Amino acid sequence: MKNRKNKKPAIEFVELPTGIFTSSGIWFHTSEAALRDFGGKVIDIIGVEILLDQAIVWARSPDGIAAFVFIASLNFIGPGMAVLLGLVAHYTWYTFLPVIVAPSITSSMRVLNAVRFQGIVFIAVLSLAASNGHFLAAGVGLVWFMFLRWGLVSSGVLAVSNLIGKPSLPKPDSILRSIIIRHALARNITLASTESFENRIREIWQRGKQK
Repeated sequence: MKNRKNKKPAIEFVELPTGIFTSSGIWFHTSEAALRDFGGKVIDIIGVEILLDQAIVWARSPDGIAAFVFIASLNFIGPGMAVLLGLVAHYTWYTFLPVIVAPSITSSMRVLNAVRFQGIVFIAVLSLAASNGHFLAAGVGLVWFMFLRWGLVSSGVLAVSNLIGKPSLPKPDSILRSIIIRHALARNITLASTESFENRIREIWQRGKQK
């Protein structure tokens, strides 16, 4: 496992024939060499660990968005519609993530994703709902929070997304590619062929499916 402490936040990852496996549990179907071939100066300036960390934050962001869309709308439209709105927000955000990603606000997304922060907000809002006699809203909110934490919402959205259309690249890889491109644009850095990078991702992705 690699753990470089010259930059924060650092993550641990191990490179395997089927890609990069991070300590967060997220796979990237690429290699450090492929990232350096594609990213060039971006990799030298930002670092592989930081880029992977940013991609992980954004890959987890649909849960954070869905959590706060639900909790923000609960008292206005009721628990049933709040769940529906949360699902729509999760699916929409997940679908357009490669376009949405913005490295400059990764820190804000990290806070939004934080389970402790979400827990504090949910406890406050659901306790208020229960104290006002809205026990159904409080119960649905608790179930929604647990479903998000257990990954059931993400799994459902992924299943629906795959039914609608098979992705050309795994989502974490698409996010990582977009983050590298955003950093390159911000620094006026020319990248290597995006098509070649994507083809290498697909090659490793297919190799993993055959294991």
